Amino acid sequence: MRSRLTKVALVVMLAGAFVIRLAYILKIKNLAIYYHPFLDSAFFNDLAHFKRSVAWVDAALPFREPLYGFLVASFYSIFKESLTLIRVIQGIFGTISVGLVYLIARRTYGELAGIISGFLFALFIPAIFFTAEINEAGVVAMLILLGLYLLEKPPAGTRPAHILGSGIVLGFAYLGRITAAGALVGSILGAATGKSAKRSMVLVIVGIAIPIVLYQTLLLENDRGTLVPLRSGWYAFLGAGNDGSLAKNETQTIEVGRSDEKYPVIVSTDRVPGQRDASRLAAIEIGKKVSSSEANRHWWRRAVAKLSNETRSSISSYLKRFGMILGASQPPSNFDMRFVARFSGILRTHIFTFSLVAPLGLLGLVLLRRRQALPVTISIAAMITIASIFPVSDIDKFLIASLLTIPAGGLTAFVIDTLRSRHLSRGLLYIALAVGLGIVLALFPRAKLDEPSQLVLLGDLYAEASLYGKAEDAYRQAIAQDPDLPQAYVSLARLYGNTGKSEKATTILDQALSRNIDDPRIRIEKASLLVLLNRAPEAKADLLALQEIYPYQPRVRELMGLCLLSEKDAQSAIEELNKEMEYGGGGFVTYAALGRAYFAIENYSEAAKYLEQALNLNPLSTAVTSLAMLLADAYTKLEYHYKACDVLSRIARVDPGNMPVRFKLANCLYRAGRLDESLKEFEQLHKFDPTNADILVNMGTVYADMDSLDRAIKVWKEALKLDPNNDLARENLKRAKQ
Repeated sequence: MRSRLTKVALVVMLAGAFVIRLAYILKIKNLAIYYHPFLDSAFFNDLAHFKRSVAWVDAALPFREPLYGFLVASFYSIFKESLTLIRVIQGIFGTISVGLVYLIARRTYGELAGIISGFLFALFIPAIFFTAEINEAGVVAMLILLGLYLLEKPPAGTRPAHILGSGIVLGFAYLGRITAAGALVGSILGAATGKSAKRSMVLVIVGIAIPIVLYQTLLLENDRGTLVPLRSGWYAFLGAGNDGSLAKNETQTIEVGRSDEKYPVIVSTDRVPGQRDASRLAAIEIGKKVSSSEANRHWWRRAVAKLSNETRSSISSYLKRFGMILGASQPPSNFDMRFVARFSGILRTHIFTFSLVAPLGLLGLVLLRRRQALPVTISIAAMITIASIFPVSDIDKFLIASLLTIPAGGLTAFVIDTLRSRHLSRGLLYIALAVGLGIVLALFPRAKLDEPSQLVLLGDLYAEASLYGKAEDAYRQAIAQDPDLPQAYVSLARLYGNTGKSEKATTILDQALSRNIDDPRIRIEKASLLVLLNRAPEAKADLLALQEIYPYQPRVRELMGLCLLSEKDAQSAIEELNKEMEYGGGGFVTYAALGRAYFAIENYSEAAKYLEQALNLNPLSTAVTSLAMLLADAYTKLEYHYKACDVLSRIARVDPGNMPVRFKLANCLYRAGRLDESLKEFEQLHKFDPTNADILVNMGTVYADMDSLDRAIKVWKEALKLDPNNDLARENLKRAKQ
């Protein structure tokens, strides 16, 4: 029977947890990161929109665990598409997690421990931070806690339905993040204790399998590969070179190739580029296009081979990441919590952080050995092991800390009880041990706050939101703090290039090169800018040098193709662009360039194919008018006049004031035999430009074909008055009189 004081504490704990999370959400509403999802947040937001409008099962899922994307898409389907609403719902999930922490700790260590653990998690700074992040952290934490709570044996005995439900919930947690596999291990081994161990283990395993098998079946039915995320194999291979912090250059260089030849390739550790790199580089080494499953297996094999060949460095790197999980700092992922803390006083507290929870929790597991705590203990150990295999993430650290608050509350309650019962020496001993362990953990490898890289991320966010002045300031601050940070120069140059300040872009890249910063992206960006400025010969020299070092780099091949195309060497351009297609899969720029190149060598069917693909990737707008007109010309050469008319009609609807497009459309309609529509277009063109003799000449031709010769003669005479030297109008009049 709970006392009145306990009930009051529970109400304060849960209400306070929600109020604090809501206050934090409202506090950061004025920040750019709130309204403009970025990196992981942008991925899940875009994925939710994709699911709703295109397909609930899609090709992106083998790279990222699917649960959170489904959840956000479901919210968007049921409720208003509001980022604020998503965050408030996550605040509710966080409050539920506080209650679950209390329940597990109370059942394991007692009532006081439950209250202390609940308050620890309610005030735990990362838990508050992740409330406002559009990612899976809060949802997965709640599912892990719920699964372990259902598994624990209450005084009345655990029902089979509870054990089965525990497995199902934890299976969904695994679909949320791969680190949750540690909780699966903890639940299975935890179920093996006590009476009916075999039955409990079977029920847990069956429960875990239900959501995983169902989703795997869904993937196979939609021909989308396997459930194992592609990043597991990819990150297992890349992880050996990552210390767990945000990669300063946001890229790594690895060796890939065919046969015995190996060349360095620039790869990204970021979500979508990393997925694309993983698939394309696996295809290069295997020598054929591969599925996500095949790419995943390929990188796992390379990871194992690297481990056996570089055992010492791999173990050293693993231990460093293992220590970073236990260190007091919070390794950054996307925007670092410590960077965001400068905008929110709630996050600036130095009390309820990992440095408090970790020593208390670890000591509690060791000193307060409880059979009921076995699932939590095993889960923590397994989750630390799994998280250390991949680059350490603050999400993984948060999930581990969520469970550590339980024994942390247990140890604190035990110390309080010993002090109450006047066992002063024992209580002081535990306090000293906790302080000592905290000092030891503080000496573990720490992820420092990389403020320059965080400023670059902030600048990228401002640029995406078209806040160009703020973006420039952020990039400039990053360069001032770290003059050798390549991405700051690249991002600032792109900002200048996209806003029509090409000279400034050139200057900033030259500034980076003058510092001898050894990063190929700067040279690639410089070559890209030179191509844009029609200075292909200068770009070509750099690109030839880059090709020698990075023959499999698709961007280098693409730029070389553009250089050759500008030099009218269409055949060589096609060869380079096809290599980009092979190594990178192609995109709008490559398709457009291939279309132009094939048109130049009069292969109109191939030109039409690639131009159509380019326009499918980029909706028709004034920016692609020339591309659409070239596609129409290709269809005209192939005598596909109706297709040509359709392309020109689409661009005319987008840009109705574009006279060359309207003129070409009118002529295209004439060739397609759609004389009434053609005449209507010419009449409208004449209203827009009554002094244009060519419009009148072509209008007269339409009249003549419509057996309106008198009108045709009248129009041609008017054209000759406007342009006495118009030979076509004179010739048409001569034939009409004969």
